Amino acid sequence: MLSHDEVVHGKRALLDKMPGDAWQRFANLRSLYGFMYGHPGKKMLFMGGEFGQWCEWDHDTSLEWHLCNFEPHVGLQRLVRDLNWPLPPGAGAARTRSRLDRFPVDRL
Repeated sequence: MLSHDEVVHGKRALLDKMPGDAWQRFANLRSLYGFMYGHPGKKMLFMGGEFGQWCEWDHDTSLEWHLCNFEPHVGLQRLVRDLNWPLPPGAGAARTRSRLDRFPVDRL
């Protein structure tokens, strides 16, 4: 899980931290989100991360919602929507989730 401290207080948004040109940065962020969602546990995104905001979140300003009108921000938003889509009933998500929530952390 990512820490809140990774994306505030002048440390830049995740998209802005990625190496490469714009295409590579979005590809890296999609890969990070896929990696994160592929692992057990609660998923946490920071404000603006669901559509690839370039600037870190600031409580004094609005999110950069206008970016949702442009690719590849739309594609990233679609990916996050699909990753958040629940599994169909009977797919084992509830059983797996409840088992993992009781896993003793001290064994890691």
